Amino acid sequence: MLHKLDYTLINKQNKAQFEEYISEIVTWDILPNSSLGILADGKPLGAVILNRTDKSMAIRSIRLSDSLNAGAVLKEIVKVLCKLGDKSGCNILECRYTNDDPGITEQMLRDAGFKNFDEDTVVYKADAYTLGSLLRDGPDAIAMREAGVRLMTMDRVRCFDAIPEDVRSLFKKLYPTDELSFMITDADGKPEDYIVISELPDGSLYLADVECQIGHEAEVMGLLYMCFGKVFMRIEPDGEFYIAAVSDGYKRFAERFFEPVLPLVSVQKILTASLKL
Repeated sequence: MLHKLDYTLINKQNKAQFEEYISEIVTWDILPNSSLGILADGKPLGAVILNRTDKSMAIRSIRLSDSLNAGAVLKEIVKVLCKLGDKSGCNILECRYTNDDPGITEQMLRDAGFKNFDEDTVVYKADAYTLGSLLRDGPDAIAMREAGVRLMTMDRVRCFDAIPEDVRSLFKKLYPTDELSFMITDADGKPEDYIVISELPDGSLYLADVECQIGHEAEVMGLLYMCFGKVFMRIEPDGEFYIAAVSDGYKRFAERFFEPVLPLVSVQKILTASLKL
């Protein structure tokens, strides 16, 4: 079915109209005037969630009504965003998508004009049983547990719910779940190494960020043990935990950590495509 589509900027006043097309992971931090609602005859049929900087614009999520031809609409969306980018001075348009997303494929993006394709990160999804078994018997279990025990005796190890507000404010955009996130501070109380665990609106937990200073790998293994142990207690018995490979070093750890249980773990690739405006 063909539709004549209209586009409107999503803001606080009209956001509720497009709620069913806004990905759960961005419902709380959608920015006014940075995302497009798609309508036909005044009826909402989709949404494009964007992240914008001075020089680039990134499609974070596209969700469309089943009544739309996704490939044709994507081409039209790219034209609209290119015009929007020209007006605002952006020179690059990016799109993040997943290898298992039936709504957006690499071929559709190529047909819409995207040229450059890359793998951004990998996301593992584990249930409580799998996470608990890896903390107990996984390939890094002993090293993580021993490092975690050592950290528990250190004064500079802090749970986020026990750090000053000025330090916590540094992590505001990551939406940390304070009681599940940990850091090691320097002598002045500033964060050196940290693990940030955040929570999705549906209650699922995910690893939002990892920082490991050179030479501090053992300490971060201990932080991971402390964080993952807290997560296990929170999600047990039926919850889920999402772990993104947020850096090259952490990607290597995640691959080794999950290797024994890969058949039991959902693995999703986050991919990127880009084009110059």
